[in-house]
Amino acid sequence: MQEMEIQKQNLVNEQPGPSSRSLRNKRVVDLAFKDISYIVKNGDQQRVILNKISGFCPGGEVTAILGSSGAGKTSLLNIIAARVASKGNVVLSGQLLANAERFSMFASYVMQNDVLFETLTPRESFQFVADLKYSDPELKKRRVLDTIKTMKLERCQDALIGGISMKGISGGERKRTSIGFELVTNPSAIILDEPTSGLDSFTAFQIIYELKQLASQQERTIVFTIHQPSSDIFLLFDRIMLLVQGQFIYQGRRDQIVEYFRSFGFSCPDKCNPMDYFIQIMHTESQKNVQNFPIYFQNYQKLQAKLVLDEVNSSSTQEIIFKRVETSTIYQISRITQRSLKQFARDKSVLAERFGMAIFMGLLFGGSFWNVGNNNGSFQSVSNVAGALFILCIQLLFGSLMPVILQFAIERDVFLREENSKLYSTFSYFIGKSTVELPLLVLGPIIQEIILYWMIGLNEEYSGYVFIHLFVSILLSLCGNSIGLMAGCAFNDIKVATSIVPMVLMPLVIFSGFFANSKNFYVWIGWVQYLSPLKYAYEALSINEYDGRRYDMDPVGLYGFEVGLWESVGILIGMFVFCRFRKALMNIINQHKFDIVQAEVVLTIYLQYIKADTTQVILRNQKFILFIMENKYDFPIASKFIYHNFGQFFSFIRNIRNSRNIIRKYFNQTNKTLMQEVELHEQKLMSQQAGPSSRSLRNKRVVDLAFKDISYIVKNGDQQRVILNKLSGFCPGGEVTAIMGSSGAGKTSLLNIIAARVASGGNVSLTGQLLANGQNYDAERFSMFASYVMQNDVLFETLTPRESFQFVADLKYSDPELKSRRVLDTIKTMKLERCQDAMIGGISMKGISGGERKRTSIGFELVTNPSAIILDEPTSGLDSFTAFQIIYELKQLAVNQERTIVFTIHQPSSDIFLLFDRIMLLVQGQFIYQGKRDQIVEYFRSFGFSCPDKCNPMDYFIQIMHTQSKINVQNFPIYFQNYEQKQAKAVLLEIDSSSTQEIIFKKVETTTIYQISKITNRAIKSFCRDRSFMINRAGMAVFMGLLCGGSFWNVGDNNGSFQTLSNVSGALFLLCMNLVMGSVMPVILQFSVERDVFLREENSKLYSTFSYFVGKSTVEIPFIFITPIVQELILYWMVGLNAEEGGYVVTHLFIAVLMSLCGNSIGLMAGCAFKDVKVATGIVPMVLMPLIIFSGFFANSKYFYVWIGWLQYLSPVKYAFEALSINEYQGRHYDMDPQQLYGFETGLWESVGILIAFFFFFRIMAFLFLYFMRSKLQ
Repeated sequence: MQEMEIQKQNLVNEQPGPSSRSLRNKRVVDLAFKDISYIVKNGDQQRVILNKISGFCPGGEVTAILGSSGAGKTSLLNIIAARVASKGNVVLSGQLLANAERFSMFASYVMQNDVLFETLTPRESFQFVADLKYSDPELKKRRVLDTIKTMKLERCQDALIGGISMKGISGGERKRTSIGFELVTNPSAIILDEPTSGLDSFTAFQIIYELKQLASQQERTIVFTIHQPSSDIFLLFDRIMLLVQGQFIYQGRRDQIVEYFRSFGFSCPDKCNPMDYFIQIMHTESQKNVQNFPIYFQNYQKLQAKLVLDEVNSSSTQEIIFKRVETSTIYQISRITQRSLKQFARDKSVLAERFGMAIFMGLLFGGSFWNVGNNNGSFQSVSNVAGALFILCIQLLFGSLMPVILQFAIERDVFLREENSKLYSTFSYFIGKSTVELPLLVLGPIIQEIILYWMIGLNEEYSGYVFIHLFVSILLSLCGNSIGLMAGCAFNDIKVATSIVPMVLMPLVIFSGFFANSKNFYVWIGWVQYLSPLKYAYEALSINEYDGRRYDMDPVGLYGFEVGLWESVGILIGMFVFCRFRKALMNIINQHKFDIVQAEVVLTIYLQYIKADTTQVILRNQKFILFIMENKYDFPIASKFIYHNFGQFFSFIRNIRNSRNIIRKYFNQTNKTLMQEVELHEQKLMSQQAGPSSRSLRNKRVVDLAFKDISYIVKNGDQQRVILNKLSGFCPGGEVTAIMGSSGAGKTSLLNIIAARVASGGNVSLTGQLLANGQNYDAERFSMFASYVMQNDVLFETLTPRESFQFVADLKYSDPELKSRRVLDTIKTMKLERCQDAMIGGISMKGISGGERKRTSIGFELVTNPSAIILDEPTSGLDSFTAFQIIYELKQLAVNQERTIVFTIHQPSSDIFLLFDRIMLLVQGQFIYQGKRDQIVEYFRSFGFSCPDKCNPMDYFIQIMHTQSKINVQNFPIYFQNYEQKQAKAVLLEIDSSSTQEIIFKKVETTTIYQISKITNRAIKSFCRDRSFMINRAGMAVFMGLLCGGSFWNVGDNNGSFQTLSNVSGALFLLCMNLVMGSVMPVILQFSVERDVFLREENSKLYSTFSYFVGKSTVEIPFIFITPIVQELILYWMVGLNAEEGGYVVTHLFIAVLMSLCGNSIGLMAGCAFKDVKVATGIVPMVLMPLIIFSGFFANSKYFYVWIGWLQYLSPVKYAFEALSINEYQGRHYDMDPQQLYGFETGLWESVGILIAFFFFFRIMAFLFLYFMRSKLQ
């Protein structure tokens, strides 16, 4: 530990001044930019992201770019990395003085997310880069070994990187691997976007320390953005750039920044991390800060702007050595191919899924159409075989299309990173990937078709028929894969791709020639059929099957085949080549140019809506200052005054130095006594402890939480993992308790156990006691006196904070006056007055800020007036200023309202540390400290672990707890031994002496009917405000109505021919398919969004599961009625369906609505049954496929064998198709009896009755899944 501190100090003190510049080698690069302006236009309006800024990033130094959200720091970083260009609505002007066009030849860019292949090791990743960048084998080997050594990856060099789908190396190791990936090319400059994002303070320091080493020892130019640097990390910077609203307020040496701001009245306190202070004074959420921005800009122009231009103009003019790719295209393809083969071989789940699905579908189709190809010459034989061939075509197309969209979405970021680094050409990547994928695309359909070919009884009179069938199947699979790849390349958003592709493919399915004779399509719309690969595949397979066989009716004339076998094959090959090598290639080439700084632009544009009126800010500040002066600086009185009148100014109480600056500015007050009193009060506020004396002031609602002998074990086969080992702890009421530990220490598990969210069962063993004021509690009792705030802000985007709080109050209380008071008190307590009526927003719509969302989440639980609040990582993803705001509000709740506050926290700043009352430190599932915050430093000093005087204590303790350090692991027994000797008994005494006051358990005061009404009202409000959802539903209904109506224009005109019967039946079945599929998938996706909200609210006992389910259904069902009615009314007369009597139309609409309701219920059942939406969307189509096959349309239901034919009776599609068909054919005469042709046997109203029964069955099953799975879904 001492060695690390000495190393830190030596590194910090090192300054690459003028003397070191003579030691630079010829590869050192100075990066500079001059008069950069970046403007985004939106119609007649424009937003200035960066405004004529110039800057200098010298070689051999570390330059950090900081700023609040929307300041333009990410935009600036991307401009420096030459990733932004003037195009469309983007205007970029100025100079990049290091030749931006050749950036990739001397520099590297490391993205915020670690874009790496999970199935490779760090060594293999580095070797891939070396192979493509260098031709000399010895040089390749040396580069890889040097990179592993430089990035300290020796321990994990041969471990799989891992990620979401598989375990792998740690987060810090992944980040170092990302940097090392770029370092292999030996770049002169490295640009990084938020390299410490998501890492704890120890790991973050390691990363920046390695970057500092690269700069100081290897003279590389290091430039990065950073969000919340600790004091240790701050000391590693050489230069700092501070951005506010697209302009610099500081640019220069790190060791000069404090004095610079002090020179014009902004003094950083001695014991404060300077970056915490500067982030605070830059934050745009503070109205006082916004008022000070002109001062910052004016002083920058006066004191620094000219100096920066001088640095830019005097930067090195040494010629840069531009490195080019030394490998040939053939070699690039071979390396990409080898890497892809290695990935496929290691990702066994992909191979098992692909080949398993091929075997499953082969057996399913073979069993479903068992021996239907046995040629007896009847029309029924033609119809059954045609149905089998068409459903095979559908499966081959869609089965190869959707996976590649998802697969390419995963790999696209890797491709963009590597292509932008010029490791290879786009052509090489595309050919290399195709070389690996094509064999798999060939094997899948071969396995499937060989299984089903003889089971169905297809044409085997000579082997040529079999080979042609396999060849056409492979071609269609290749076409589907290429269409999916084209869609994946064309759309940046995977959700857009997966939504648009099925909609685009629907016309291709309609015009395949199966649902209606292709010769019957009208010219104005019939041309679409020639774009459909399904048409040519179905035609080729059919001609191949019927060749040499005789039937009662000519199949070629029946289905309108007009192209021919080999012509169809040739067209399929042409479509495959077109989709794969033209459109896809062009989209891949252009993909990396799209929306580079989209997030930054959105944040920046949003900020213009939250600026306050400057005049009002000044007036309120003056009123605040005058009030303090009139009360002779009585800060307790002033605090109460602000609390009741100016909630937004709680930051004055947090940091009195801000008030001091305003006093100086407006009243020229320099009284030293005042300054001393301010400092004394600040220390008093920050060190405030809820000691024994304050416990006498507790009201009867105060709760002491405790746990005793908690052990938590997870079993995996014969092995078991001890997460927590016999822990006992105490969280007193009226105090703030923070739980901390390194990754895997068990802190989140402990928090969930305290919140009664873990129970024994299955492979989980939990023992011990949970106590509240000495009374045992479980999950049900916990919700009656406490609340749990999850890490993610689970809120309805379309509601406001006030409406969210009102919803809780309505369900928790019966007294109208009490409801209103609870809502107003919560808004005031959480300082949400300014945004109380603004939409919360989220991913799909703009809304309130991140800090306001977090306070709304806490307020949502606070409405119920809980005695205890448990929070999981309440500061996650927030900057230091906003994080302090959140913890300060929690501290106020503990001190002023005597609530018990317990939370986990990842990387607290020094200011946040001072707000803690108690701290629990966990290592490997055991405590190493539990006690008062102000005693922790002395406790560890007592056995040899001394926190440095100028160090944030929590940075130090997180560092000595980290399991990645071997020295730390060796010290763990010392920590455990001292805890058992010095603290364990004292903690047990605290537990035994905790309050025994009886807890008042609050129960829900509202009835089930009232709960349903409130849930219904909220759902209606949410639906009406989500315009995109409404437009999407209505637009899709209109689109499908017009598409189906135009495609089957007037086919229902009754001339009695078999062709008319076939065309109408195709139209009716397609409608059934669209109604069920169109209502299944949306509800799965919709419920996945709302499920977390339900789980949070149900766990808080706001309502029962039954109330939620009925309330949601009450709102959804009318929308489900409207959509099919709109669609069917549009297409009914266009298709020319039976309109001889009004009853036929009404019956048709009624059946369509029932089918839509069944589909919605199936989707809801799947959404409730599966926690993972990807699993649900993957399994549901597979489950629906048999229901579609056994619908009676593809093969007469009487021809199914008994051992598998029973599945038809489980298919709602069968009864909907039968009911629609009988309704349509009533009173009409055809050359062939429809009932005999399709094997209808149930009857119209019997089918309607069964559909109603299906609807209730699926709905009840959905409720049961939700009810019994809710604890598992938690």
